[in-house]
Amino acid sequence: MLQELGQYEPFGKKALSINSHLGHKSEANTVIDFSVLTCGSSKATTTLHSPSFHNLFSLSDSLTINVDTALDERKTNSMGKLENPAMELEQEVYVQGSVVIWSRAGYVLKTFDYSGEDQLIQKVLFAWFPVHTISDPANKPLADIDPHDSGGEARIVNGYWEKKGPQSIINFKTSGSINDDIISTTEPDQLQRRTLCIVFEDCIKTHCEDGLSFTSQIPFEIGNVVPLDIGLLVSRKHVIPPKLKPKRGRGREFSASPGPSVTKDFGNNKNNFQPETSSFFVTVTHPLKGICPVKSKDVSHAGITTLPEQFTSPQKLLFATTKTSETGRLPVIVTLNIKESKHYIWTYDRRKERKQAPRMPPNTPSGKRKMSTNLSRKGSKAGMPSTPNRNKKAKTSTVDSPHAQFHEDYVSDDEILHENEVDRNVYQELLDPSEITLRLLWRESFGAKMPTRLKGTRGIESKAFLIHDLSGQELICIFNKTLGSLQVINLSKATQLLNNCIEFKITAKSAIPVNATRDNYNDLLFLNGSGSLELLVDKKTRLPIHIQTNQAVVRLLDPVFDRFTALLANGEMFRYRLNFRPESSIVRDCLAAINCATTFYFPRIWYRFLKLSHLVPFDSDSDRIRINEWEIFFVSLLSFLKLKKQGYYTGTKKTANSAAAIKEIQLQQFKASNTDYIINKLGFPDASSIASCEYLLDENYVQGIPINWIERVVRYKSEDLMDEQVYLDSFEFTEIVKSLHVVYEDFRIKKPMKMHTTLLGYLLLQSSIILGNTDWIEYYKKNGLNPLFAGNLKFIDEEVRPFFIEPPNIQVCLRQMTPNTSSNPTLLSSFGVNTLEPSLGHCRHSYARTIKNIWSLYSAINTGDKSTLLDRMVTDGITRKDIRILIDPIAIPILEVLNELKSHPTLNWTKEAYIIIERNDMYKQLQLNPTVCDPNTDTFKLPFSQDSDHSKSSDEFNINCTTDPKNPCIYESDVLNMETERLRFGFGGFIEKIRIMLDGSRIPEIYIPEQPDARDEEVAAEHQSQVILLTQRVLALGVGRALYAFQTHIPDLTKALPFEPLVMSAKVMPLRTVVTIDESMWNKEFLFWPKFHNGVAAGLRISPSNNINDSWIEFCFPSELEPEHGGLLLAMGLNGTLRKLSVVSWYTFTIQACELVPVGFILGLGVAFRGTMDIKVTKLLSVHIPALLPIGSYKFNHSNMVKASSLLSMGFNYMGSCNRRMAMTMLGEIGRDAYQSSLPLNLKPGYEACALAAGFSFGLVTLGAGNEAARMDPQLRDKLYTLMTGRSLSSWNNLQLNEGGEPIMDKINLDVTSASATIALGLMYLKTENKRVADSIDLLETKPYLNYVRPDFLLVRMVAKSLIMWSTILPTDAWIDGQVPEFLVHDMERQHLSVLEKEVYKQAMYNIIGGACLSMGLRYAGSKNQDAFQCLITRLDQFTRMLNTQLTNPQQHITKVAVRTCVGVICSAAAMVMAGTGNQELLYRLEALNERISEDMDYGNHMAVSMSLGMLVMGLGGYTLTTTNEAIAGLLCAFYPFYPMSTEDNQYHIQALRHLWVLAVDSRWLMPFDVDNKKPCRVPMQLELYEDDGGITPQRKVRQIRIEAPTVVPDYKLIKSIQLDGDRYWPLSIQMGQGEYQDSIIKSGLIYVKRKEGQKSYEEDPFGKRSLTL
Repeated sequence: MLQELGQYEPFGKKALSINSHLGHKSEANTVIDFSVLTCGSSKATTTLHSPSFHNLFSLSDSLTINVDTALDERKTNSMGKLENPAMELEQEVYVQGSVVIWSRAGYVLKTFDYSGEDQLIQKVLFAWFPVHTISDPANKPLADIDPHDSGGEARIVNGYWEKKGPQSIINFKTSGSINDDIISTTEPDQLQRRTLCIVFEDCIKTHCEDGLSFTSQIPFEIGNVVPLDIGLLVSRKHVIPPKLKPKRGRGREFSASPGPSVTKDFGNNKNNFQPETSSFFVTVTHPLKGICPVKSKDVSHAGITTLPEQFTSPQKLLFATTKTSETGRLPVIVTLNIKESKHYIWTYDRRKERKQAPRMPPNTPSGKRKMSTNLSRKGSKAGMPSTPNRNKKAKTSTVDSPHAQFHEDYVSDDEILHENEVDRNVYQELLDPSEITLRLLWRESFGAKMPTRLKGTRGIESKAFLIHDLSGQELICIFNKTLGSLQVINLSKATQLLNNCIEFKITAKSAIPVNATRDNYNDLLFLNGSGSLELLVDKKTRLPIHIQTNQAVVRLLDPVFDRFTALLANGEMFRYRLNFRPESSIVRDCLAAINCATTFYFPRIWYRFLKLSHLVPFDSDSDRIRINEWEIFFVSLLSFLKLKKQGYYTGTKKTANSAAAIKEIQLQQFKASNTDYIINKLGFPDASSIASCEYLLDENYVQGIPINWIERVVRYKSEDLMDEQVYLDSFEFTEIVKSLHVVYEDFRIKKPMKMHTTLLGYLLLQSSIILGNTDWIEYYKKNGLNPLFAGNLKFIDEEVRPFFIEPPNIQVCLRQMTPNTSSNPTLLSSFGVNTLEPSLGHCRHSYARTIKNIWSLYSAINTGDKSTLLDRMVTDGITRKDIRILIDPIAIPILEVLNELKSHPTLNWTKEAYIIIERNDMYKQLQLNPTVCDPNTDTFKLPFSQDSDHSKSSDEFNINCTTDPKNPCIYESDVLNMETERLRFGFGGFIEKIRIMLDGSRIPEIYIPEQPDARDEEVAAEHQSQVILLTQRVLALGVGRALYAFQTHIPDLTKALPFEPLVMSAKVMPLRTVVTIDESMWNKEFLFWPKFHNGVAAGLRISPSNNINDSWIEFCFPSELEPEHGGLLLAMGLNGTLRKLSVVSWYTFTIQACELVPVGFILGLGVAFRGTMDIKVTKLLSVHIPALLPIGSYKFNHSNMVKASSLLSMGFNYMGSCNRRMAMTMLGEIGRDAYQSSLPLNLKPGYEACALAAGFSFGLVTLGAGNEAARMDPQLRDKLYTLMTGRSLSSWNNLQLNEGGEPIMDKINLDVTSASATIALGLMYLKTENKRVADSIDLLETKPYLNYVRPDFLLVRMVAKSLIMWSTILPTDAWIDGQVPEFLVHDMERQHLSVLEKEVYKQAMYNIIGGACLSMGLRYAGSKNQDAFQCLITRLDQFTRMLNTQLTNPQQHITKVAVRTCVGVICSAAAMVMAGTGNQELLYRLEALNERISEDMDYGNHMAVSMSLGMLVMGLGGYTLTTTNEAIAGLLCAFYPFYPMSTEDNQYHIQALRHLWVLAVDSRWLMPFDVDNKKPCRVPMQLELYEDDGGITPQRKVRQIRIEAPTVVPDYKLIKSIQLDGDRYWPLSIQMGQGEYQDSIIKSGLIYVKRKEGQKSYEEDPFGKRSLTL
């Protein structure tokens, strides 16, 4: 029907009038025309006026769409399964002057103002371009691209345009577009994006909906642009030579003939091609590709012969197909030959492989082809020398040097390499830059003479579009407005070069395509010569369309699906909808069934249905409430039969013909009709109260077939309706009945389709009566249909051939399928039909969809593999809801299988499969796409339900109600709510205590006994001295605070990151006097490192769920940077944020006056780019390392602190690479300042730290490589041993010189090199279990060694030796005691030792034990191993008691230092084992040490305690530690056993390295999350763990443990499986390893669970005594 949508006015016009800010109301651009200057005219300035215009476009060109597909995206080979609602929407592009308004459904989407352009907007259109979803790993800005960097071009990311635009891609080696290998337009199932293209005179600006925009330059003046299936086709503007004018705009040279200007402009393309002058068209197939020429070609393709035709005349583009054809039609382009005034139809071939040579003829030898191809490549690259050949003409190739050789002896490489015709063609084909090749299909012919009206006409206005006939054949409609003619060309005939390919010609004033009668096919709507509107469905089918208006329609505009605009004579525009498509699903499915049964009669039946529906109303229906489509379909189908009426059917030979019998049957029909209608609409108490049929009843509510329908079928005469007189015979009708029965069975097995089943059942019952098949009549009667309610119709003069097939019953057919056999009947044979796939898609339908799906599912069940059923459901898009609407006998077997799969799911299914089995917990798990686990997000902090069986005390209740901490803090994220604290640690109340202990911004309290007799000066001095001791603890808290608040804060991007202040005051108790330290007691550098640590603590707070970028990073730093900013830079490097900073900003941070800023930045940069060997980072660090600078270059005067950080940073950059140059450089740096020639007095402070940093750096470069790294230098291990002990492995007892003549042993300062070389050797052989190397790291062989080895070196050697023999570290006291040499234990038990010897023995023993404890902490870091923890706690108690020992001699003071060192080391080791657990035992001991304020507790001792406190609750309990090689190296750097003595102490170890523990952080927090309640929950789980033996053995022992999550689980590498324990949640068993499901759990920290119905959670009912009914 025709529906008026109202008067139309461009929305963009109204938007501009209301909102003037959307754009300038400028409709004129001033342009200087330089051509008039040559003529001496003074009027060089011209004003270009651009009229306003608009275009309407569809929002989507696909009738179906997938759920996950955006409206502006499509896939080339993927069809959607859902009806696309966007077909009802339109989008408008309105142009007024230089302003473009892009609107959609009455809303402005985007506005563009091109007032700065010097060209007019010629056209707007939409086109599809390919999208490449290649992720950008580095996300590098423009400044990162270095044209002189050999490795820098690798950062130019493929497909980056859809994110950042073409301005973010620079290719410094090629001019023009990017490589064809990067962008392909022929990938299967490729994603494409729809873009708005705004056409100017010589460029096209393209805009995506997400804001991306780019410009494509065209090397000539554009004539017209049309969209292709991919990209655009652009034609040249034809200018008549006598009136040729210079081109406006950018002043590019232009000529009428397509020659020199094209060659010049195309030369800038990447292929550097020079197209032939015959190319009038170019293609733009990708927004970042250069344009490609279009060539014509005479080729026979797939049996289709094309006409030989070259571009000898200028062509004007009219139309091009944009979608693939279902009928296999070739893509089509329609042009107008401007000189001949004739229309041409072309087809084109798109080149699929840009780098693949064309297929060779069969007779071409493969060897020769291969040789010629190789030669061509070689010649093109190396430039083969030419051989003189006077018998050949000199030629120039398009790929030859620009300086062509024209002398007679010159022979091109082309001729040398390709002597025969075949090879030459191959070579030219490889160099052909064109994307598509045109082939002519049809040329318009005027006969002997050109029409008179075309003579003298300077231009022809015409357009072309695609339509379809009744059979779905594609036709090209060409409307020539100049002649007022409309001709339709059959494409199928045109491809076969038939002369009669023109279907018809008519006179018309306007014409458009419209989807009026079919969903997927276009009809022709046109104004005929008299101005009447007609709809042409076929050449024999012209339907008049009447528009109710007083004005004549002069033009048809803007067709969008079934809508169009009619322009009236008075200038008004009205929008109309023309919809003749069937609306009801039953009619659409039945039409599809008829299409499957008979392709010959289907178009005729469909056309009659169309005619009766909208154009030929029934005469006797004035009393009807409404006429539905089903009645029309009923009449349309049966009217194709020659029938006679014999009353109502009774099932006997006697029919009901009498009036009384007919009236009785009608009354029964009314009583069996819709009861609600009779009672509610007509007012009867019930249906049985109707005693007469004289009442006005709507036939739509009558049960059975109304008598009026039968009458209309019988009296239908096709000649009266000017219809085709065609009748169905009984055989064709039987085939239709079989296909309709498929629809009936499809409806019958679906519960909601009962009404449709009844309607269709009566049609089939009536058809069975006509065919006289009693079996079918009985079948429908058993299904509840009454044969008395059908007419007794018979064929006239035709004997019906009986068909003996029984009516198929889908339930019976399914029962006939036997399991595990291949001889089961097919669906087609069971129903006796030929096909279930309609050949013509006239309308959307679901014909036989349910039956096909059920057949497929039952076939899957019979295979024996139940998961096959699930795969079929996912593939076919069948949901559980689709199964539940089926009748029970069919649905129950499928649901039983699904329920069994629900209880035993596997992890290798797709996400959709879990939705089908109602395991939305597993679906949600796979839907997560985490990059890093962030346990401090709100998801992990949701409070539990208060309905719990846990009893609470009043004190606990008060704590729960307290929301604000007693001591306010700068970062609210430092406070953890009580519920989350209990959730993580099982108890609460201590997190706030630890936060207060680590808070350096509060004023601490210190108790100093009163001294009544002391003078005020003495009291003040005493207070100052005690507060100074307390301040050392305050200054050391920043390092521990970084651990405590790790990744807990999401920064506000509108504010800079705040730093916590350092309070240098204390409240003296009991006087409650606040004492502030006199700052004149120290220099300004005294607080530099504490401030630096504060900066690190602030930066490490940044959550991984942040949205920070380089702009915010620069916003956080003022022009003059302080030490805390250096710490912030280090923190940003540790969490990877520095990678977002541009290279230009690096220089700013390296030239700061404050030395700690470059130290933090350099070290952070290396950590951020660790393991990448980044060339830019290498260049920056080399400036600060003199050994890497070229010989004779300027030596920068950097401090040793900057040099040390650069050395370590370089090691991180080359971590694990075994780079020989870097390793040898670091080896040299270890001993650079260790010889007697380098006297300590002549060296800068901190040279020992440089040596240690070089040792760590060497270990990082060769991390865990062992003997693989030793191959770099055969003497490598010997050199390290020499630097460690002062002697050589090859000469054990003799002093000698090494190969370089450098002194060994007594000439090496082992105080500088020993620890460094030991660390380097330990990291190099980390976890290699190389016993030979480990034995070479001797501790103490005999008693005399005590005189040569410093005791603290023994600690480092013990650690290095243990790291090598990783698997031998055992969590026992016996293993610790076994590391002490026997002579030490034996001699300590004897009484003959002097006091001095005894203290020396103790020093050695304590350091060895400390090294063993640190090794145990590293070995079991983050494991919560109770055996290791108890060993460490025992040792910690022993050494803590030693702190109170009275000192009587100087050696005991040295021993006391060793004891303090061991206390700090063992605290750190125990905290490593219990990292993130909040262990109470360790917390009590650390709290006691934290309160210990005395002279024997210096800055370093407090630092060790604060780091241990922070690690115990790392990240508020959300993080723990791992033991990878990188993690061990980071922990060893951070917890290097010798801590600074003061805030300025960096002699042996830079304090910045104390934060490298970040490399070992691991979030193994496992949080069960109820998918239905959307809250965390407690769930018991059972884990299968591999024994942590330190190595990977073929058969690892497995043990089982039971845990209650949420909790920190062991290392995922040790977990074999995770299984839910208990019956309250649906079973879930996860075999850990590689897999998407496992990765989701590991990366997110969440494991989704689903609670069974009727079960309460463990929080609500811990002991299972309650139920949901209580």
